[in-house]
Amino acid sequence: ARGAASKEDQIELRLLSQALGEWSGGDAVAAADRNPLEDPSLLAAQLTIDQIDDMSRRDLRLLRNSIYARHGRPFKSPVLQQYFAEKAWYQPNESFTEAMLTEVDKRNIKLVQSMEDRLGGPMKEWEAQREEGWFDGA
Repeated sequence: ARGAASKEDQIELRLLSQALGEWSGGDAVAAADRNPLEDPSLLAAQLTIDQIDDMSRRDLRLLRNSIYARHGRPFKSPVLQQYFAEKAWYQPNESFTEAMLTEVDKRNIKLVQSMEDRLGGPMKEWEAQREEGWFDGA
């Protein structure tokens, strides 16, 4: 029998999962303790405040757009284009419409937006580019 994952192992699994865009840690971290950026499959169910209350404005922006990305929404934002291009599950769909969103998706978007509003509003593209170390030439 395997031993339990150490705290360091759990951190590494979370970082790896977030980079890949899918949960890679098996049961090393209980599903209830994962966040939806680590495990996008959690977006199929209603999110709770507890799952997202410690996220930054950057993470909330990525999470909100992950809901759209699961349905193939193409992005104009270079930051979002790059982020989702690295996710194996993301397939851009030029025919995307808001009608593709489920009721759960719509509720999750509203929840994420309410958390963004509590933190001063959604992160703007120029803020995301600055945070990612991009230079806009201005």
